[in-house]
Amino acid sequence: MASHSRTGPATPTIHLAQRLGALFTAPAPILGYLLLIRAPLLGALVMILLPLGAMGSLSALFLGAYDLSERWDGGLDGFLFGFVLNMVVGCLRAQRHIVDQHGAERFGAQAVAPASGFDSIWEFLLFVAIALNVVATLIASESARYSSILVGLAAGLAIAALINRLFFKPIQDASSSQKCWIIPWLAKLFPNGIPGVLKTQGTEGNKSSLYSSHFYALIQAVILILLLATSSSQLPPAASVLILVALCSQIVGFVAFLGDAYRIPIFLLAAIWFTLMTLWRESDHYYRIWPRPEKVELPTPADLLSQAIDSGTKTQVQPIFIIAAEGGGIQSAAWTAAAMKEIAAVSGLGDRFHSYVKLISGVSGGSVGALHYALAVSDTNSHSDRFEKAAQIAGTSSLRRATGGLVRWDLPRALVPIAFSLSSGLLKDRANALEDGWIEISDAIHGENGPRLRDATLYGWGALAAQGKMPAVLFNSTIVETGERMAFCTAPRRRVVPIVEAASKRNQPRFIGNVEFAHRYNADLRMVTAARLSATFPVVSPAARPALAESADAPPRILPGREHWDTFPQGGSLHHCVDGGYYENKGIVGALEWLEDGLQDLRSRNQFPLIAVDDVPNSHLLQIVFIELSAFPDPAPSEVVDLSARPAGALFDLSAPLQTLVNVRSSGQRAFASLMVEEFKAAWKDVAKISHVRIVPDPKNLQAASTDAATDPSSEADKKSLFHWTRAASLTSPPLSWHLRQQEFAMIADQVHLVVNQIKDKGFEEVRVPEVKTELVALNDPQSSPSLQNRVTFSTVRNRYEGGFARDDRQFEATMTAQVDSPPLVSQSVPAEPEKVKDVFERMKNLIPEDKKR
Repeated sequence: MASHSRTGPATPTIHLAQRLGALFTAPAPILGYLLLIRAPLLGALVMILLPLGAMGSLSALFLGAYDLSERWDGGLDGFLFGFVLNMVVGCLRAQRHIVDQHGAERFGAQAVAPASGFDSIWEFLLFVAIALNVVATLIASESARYSSILVGLAAGLAIAALINRLFFKPIQDASSSQKCWIIPWLAKLFPNGIPGVLKTQGTEGNKSSLYSSHFYALIQAVILILLLATSSSQLPPAASVLILVALCSQIVGFVAFLGDAYRIPIFLLAAIWFTLMTLWRESDHYYRIWPRPEKVELPTPADLLSQAIDSGTKTQVQPIFIIAAEGGGIQSAAWTAAAMKEIAAVSGLGDRFHSYVKLISGVSGGSVGALHYALAVSDTNSHSDRFEKAAQIAGTSSLRRATGGLVRWDLPRALVPIAFSLSSGLLKDRANALEDGWIEISDAIHGENGPRLRDATLYGWGALAAQGKMPAVLFNSTIVETGERMAFCTAPRRRVVPIVEAASKRNQPRFIGNVEFAHRYNADLRMVTAARLSATFPVVSPAARPALAESADAPPRILPGREHWDTFPQGGSLHHCVDGGYYENKGIVGALEWLEDGLQDLRSRNQFPLIAVDDVPNSHLLQIVFIELSAFPDPAPSEVVDLSARPAGALFDLSAPLQTLVNVRSSGQRAFASLMVEEFKAAWKDVAKISHVRIVPDPKNLQAASTDAATDPSSEADKKSLFHWTRAASLTSPPLSWHLRQQEFAMIADQVHLVVNQIKDKGFEEVRVPEVKTELVALNDPQSSPSLQNRVTFSTVRNRYEGGFARDDRQFEATMTAQVDSPPLVSQSVPAEPEKVKDVFERMKNLIPEDKKR
């Protein structure tokens, strides 16, 4: 047996386990360091991902936030954005510096060991964040304003860099510290100081000072907070979002710096904190309601349809226009208001068209466009340009208001809701800021003598609708807790019963799957609030529930007192409203249910206009024009995909239900919308001639317009620009934020004009209804012969028989055109014979039920 020499050199032994272990242990210091700086690191990544998303797949949500073209030709917005951008970078740099300088004291000498060269990587990361955000602003903004924007950006970046340098230089020394007013109070709580944060001084340890790194971070936060407090509604939306990123990063970073020493998971702390905060009702979001006026009675659909019948038999064949405005953010809002203006122009009816509109049903952005259109109709001064202004208001950006409210109000509300316990601050959130933005824009464009959006209330507009001065307005929303459709309607289905009776008997009408606001609550609210609730889509505005106030301007209460419980006779005080598009996004369901209720009520009243007019076929029928407004082109037919070419396994099984829910919502609504209208037309064809008109962008026109916009700058100033990065406008991918770029607004106006005029050129008879002198024929009298069905004018009959026929004009007309089982007969042109006419109408009067007579 061979023996090994013990005197030779030792042979090195390779241990595979050690090498394999090194693969896992070597990255540990790097990962540990990245964990300690995770807050600023995540902040930097968000700063990179936001512009990438805005320029990529999330452009519909974020691209508008980077448009800096609004003020001073973009110079002021460019300055503010550049200043905020560099200040946020300074915040992230300061947070990492805290870990580098004081991490050893806080976590131990070996805990903080940044890798060699990480400083260069970190600075490069921040540079990329700045560069991408600047590029995003150029893509979103108009190229004609590039020079002003770039000058403003450079100035803002330079001033912020100067401030950062001024405060950052003294903190290079880890031992340096600065006194702060909060320190004496903290010294009593922490007499031994806080490692890495607060150090005690003095012989008795009663003097403390804050490390300079923390002092610098505090100064950064104070500057950003002051900027928010003084000009949150003026900041560019992207700047407000970046401030939100910086403040969240600072809060998370400081909590992590304190908690990591004790191995406390930051996400666990956050979950516990926010769970506790939900115990305060102030953490919720609210909208103001107040007791409805007792002397104002809302009209019903039948009341408004009767207006058309009454007017039609007196002066002309009057059509009834029913409008359904599809949802889709600010694009739908601008499309709705512009389309209503254009339809009136091509109809040949002029301003009378607006009096023929009996209902406008909106969802989401369509509700906002309907809001501004209805406000223009309600203008008692009848300014000639009020509908042009309504279209301009509907397309004006209010995104900076919403983002400013998000950072200024919603972030503090989420962290410390008890600070909002005062009733004056209960409504302060991004949704309320959005409402204020709409009101501010409306007042500025309409001018001092124009209508006031703030004064528009549900019962106020209901009273105007009852007088025939404006259409009924229906804003569709969705109740979170039940999934029902909430209808904010100024002429609700069925009549609203008196307050006392409703509170005692709870006998308001109830419907399956939907509810009227006027039935659920004995309350009033601003129409701008109703439109906002109808347009509560994710991120931009929060779900909200009602808070009762004494009046429209009084501060609300979270829960009403016992004396106000009659405001909620059917409950629902805790129900939250969100976007109506969750239930149905086209507004067709609400419009058809409203029209169905009105026609059913007219049938029960026996009030259909069975009259005939010379040279007008089917003139005994109601002439109803159902106009569907959609700001987006119809999707192309789906391509058949061979699913066998795609792998489908366990992951697909998990995602399939959610994917189906998302896809079936839009496809199902598109499929059923036209079907519902066609079935409705068939169901009521015996009493109404219903025409269905769709105002929808033409894909061919959009493609040509997009090509022209991409190849040709939009203005002479654009052509003189050194470079042209602005993304061309497109109506196929709607902006989900409340911002339209200038070229998008111009494209909407052009497309609406083009589409409406194309319909007119093809023969839009439904809109261009001819005015015809009304001549009535005595109809449906079984005892009369054709010779007795003589043509007479309504005015002659009215003057002679009004006193004995009915209690009011409406019942008189219903009497004169009473419906019986026999079909309507159209007489030949026979001269009127007063004696025979009198005999006919005397017999018709006998057909009236006794309870209908005076």
